Amino acid sequence: MVTLKQIAEKVGVSTSAVSRVLNYDDTLSISEKKRVSIFDTAESLNYSTPRRRNRSEPLRSIKQQSQLRTVAIAHYLTRVEELADPYFVGIRLGIESRCETLGIEPIMQYMTDGKHSLSTMADSSAVIAIGPHNAAQVKQLKSLNIPITFIDAEKEDDETFTVSCDLALAMKKVVRSLQQYGYKRIGFVGSPLPENDLYNNFSEERYKAFLRHMHDSQELNPNWVRFSPDTSSGYELSKEILSNPKELPDSIIAANDTIAVGAYRAIKEAGLEVGKDIGVIGFNDIPAAQFLEPPLSSIHLPAQQLGEAAVDLAVESSIEGKVARKVTLATSLICRQSIIER
Repeated sequence: MVTLKQIAEKVGVSTSAVSRVLNYDDTLSISEKKRVSIFDTAESLNYSTPRRRNRSEPLRSIKQQSQLRTVAIAHYLTRVEELADPYFVGIRLGIESRCETLGIEPIMQYMTDGKHSLSTMADSSAVIAIGPHNAAQVKQLKSLNIPITFIDAEKEDDETFTVSCDLALAMKKVVRSLQQYGYKRIGFVGSPLPENDLYNNFSEERYKAFLRHMHDSQELNPNWVRFSPDTSSGYELSKEILSNPKELPDSIIAANDTIAVGAYRAIKEAGLEVGKDIGVIGFNDIPAAQFLEPPLSSIHLPAQQLGEAAVDLAVESSIEGKVARKVTLATSLICRQSIIER
């Protein structure tokens, strides 16, 4: 059996560092190069953590009950769109890893011309849905009469399996942290979905939580709130918020890190400093976040674990008589230099 010591010796780090990295300890200070090397070495040696080994055994038993051989992955992004977003790449990697562990073949279906090939998915015993999708698309999936597991979606009925992060609690962490750092005039830049997108509302959930916490503090200013369906428009939206130098927020919450990058540019073009003049916190904690100047504070969403949990639920959903349930995963706020004590 491969040990942590063997991995540590190959990478040139301590056994403790290997253990913490493999268990996704975000508080560990270690270079990204070393972190990646640890994962690559562990994978090449076929190492799995005791926690993961123990977790896999009961699932293998359930897997035997379900006889699940293939699972269709209905991705509501194109392949190009997915590759541009590390969050969705992480979810897919989690799905693929878990399927490999359980001996399940994932059948990936990306969006093509705004739709999926239902005939390709029809032979699967379960479906996992990823990405922004609306009620009409869900109805189309349900026409297959196959159990569906949704990632990042509200549980709308008693037949739906879902896995998501606790975004309301995550936003509570963000607002409270900004206030504890001394920020009071907090803005929000987001990308809400159309009203009929009932099955995928992660941006909406963040905004609703933001409103609740800002109303409590009585510091909400509608001039500091902007929306756009295009996540790449963070720059333009932030420029609008900063257009009146007499009424500036002292911090901006971005619904994702891509929007936060645009906010950085707008802040710097206005002759202001990120952190000192205007704090910024994003969501997703993409790999590039730590390399921005200054490094971006962000809510870490466990994308890979979301994918793994979705496969576990898909296995359960394929067993007759199993009751549908919702799994909620915790998030963590990674504070970097984009917010400072005021």
